[in-house]
Order: sequence, then structure tokens, then C-alpha cells
Amino acid sequence: MQNYEKFVEIFTVQTAAVYGLDTSNSYFDCTNFYFEIDREDDFRKKGPSKENKKEPIIGLGLLLDRNQIPVGMKMYPGNVSEKPILRDVIDGLKNRNNITGKTIHVADKGLNCAQNIAFSKQNGDGYLFSKSVKTLPSTEKTWVLSEQDYKDVKDKRNDFGEAGKYVDFTDKTGNKAKTRMNRAAIDKDLALAGYNLLVTSETQMTDQDIYCTYHNLWRIEESFKIMKSDLDARPVFLQKENTIKGHFLICYLTVLLERIFQFKILDEKYSISDIFRFIKDFRVTKGEHKYINTIFDYKL
Repeated sequence: MQNYEKFVEIFTVQTAAVYGLDTSNSYFDCTNFYFEIDREDDFRKKGPSKENKKEPIIGLGLLLDRNQIPVGMKMYPGNVSEKPILRDVIDGLKNRNNITGKTIHVADKGLNCAQNIAFSKQNGDGYLFSKSVKTLPSTEKTWVLSEQDYKDVKDKRNDFGEAGKYVDFTDKTGNKAKTRMNRAAIDKDLALAGYNLLVTSETQMTDQDIYCTYHNLWRIEESFKIMKSDLDARPVFLQKENTIKGHFLICYLTVLLERIFQFKILDEKYSISDIFRFIKDFRVTKGEHKYINTIFDYKL
């Protein structure tokens, strides 16, 4: 499965042909997956784990288009910095699909570095990155924490944003999940009162447009959650590099198909949990000439 990127490219091309893609904005983030092994090998390496695991990990970078449809994926050894991966994935996407127009790269503070900013500008693109308020110089931190000129901004559902990260789901037996509040995550965010600093090249954009554009980055975190929770992609018990890459290629394609179903077919009328509940409960019976739905009156 060394050619997994070729499969990703084929599906990206076909998605563009059938449903259309919009790469004027591209959302990028990285995560990693741990393996319950002690020794490293050429692919599974010990590195900074998103879940504070000590076992070897591999990294995975995911690229979404403006409408949150997956258009690129890159796997890499766990000890490799995630910052250059943004450049690799975007370069590959644009070269393989002859994308010449301007793209605004949107990523969180983990990918905000001088090299990525320079990469965006040198390619005629733009950037919209967040920056850690905690590490700001005292003068800038005072400015950020001042009350002047702040406005409450909500999304189209009249919410302040995604709150799923503050809840832990502990039951994986197929029964109704038990939930508990993640007090550590809540206290961590409350320490800086939810302030977030955005750094962008797009000075002609309005404040509202900048906020709305960056806000959609949470969708990529949701895609990672789909892989890790709904698809049980972790912990990974495979050993050979080819089978590991095949495993995550299947996860990627599943997320791609789910996103097409959610955004292109159902027009974002249903949540991820509703869609996966429907898929897992769906039953059909093979008839003489076709498959028959054996679940009646099912509502998403």
C-alpha cells in the first residue's frame, strides 16, 4: 500500500468531477495514532503524542477543501515534525490537480511557523493561522485580554462553537454511551477565558469572514474523531507498514464518503452521530432482483 496517495488522488479527482471541490480555502491539521508496542521500527516512532502516550506513534495529516470535503492525506513517522507536512500535502494537491488559483491555508497554532507563512506567500497563496495567547509577550497579551472592541460572534446555529471536546464518552459496548464532563479540558480553556489570536495575510477580509473561515477548522478535528471513535482506528494492532497504510486509507475513504453524504447529499441536515447511527442500524434483505430495506419508519 505504498501507493496509498495515488488512491487518495483518484478519489479526489472523481469527487471534483461529480460533486465539485472548492480549494480557495483549505483546512489542514495533523494528529497521531499510537501502537501498543514497546519497540520502534522504521515507520512507528516515539514522538509527541496528542494523547500523551509513551508508545510508538505514526502521524497523519488531513486536508479539507472550503466545504470540509477531504482532498488530501499524508502519513509519516511519529518522530517527524508535523509542520512541513502542510507544505508537502498542499504542494502535492496543487501539482496533481493543476490548481493555480490562490488558496488560503487555514491551520491551528501547531502549524504556525515562519516557514509555513513564507511557503504560503511564495506560492501566491494566503494564510490564516491561530497563535498561542499563552506565549505572547506581555504587551501583546495585555492588548488581547483588554475588553475593548470585543463582540460576541456565533455560528449559523446561534451557538458559540463546538463543545464536544469537553465531554468524554466512555462506553464502547454498543449500549447507550455514558458521558462525563472533562473538567481538565474545561479548566485549561478557562485559564485564558477562551481568547484566541488569529494571524492572517488576508487583511481585506472582514472580521466576521476571518472568524467564520477559521471557525470551520473544527470540522477537521471532527474528522479525526470519526476515525478514532466511530471507526475504532485506535489503538492500531497491525504490524506491517503496508497494512497500516491500508488501514488508514480505508478510514480516510470512509470519512470522505460520509462527508459527501452529509454535505452534498443531505445538505448538512443531520449530524455525524445521526448518520453513523443510521448506517450501523441499517438492515437490508436480498430479494429476487434487488435488496429490500427491512427497517421501516426509521428517522435520522
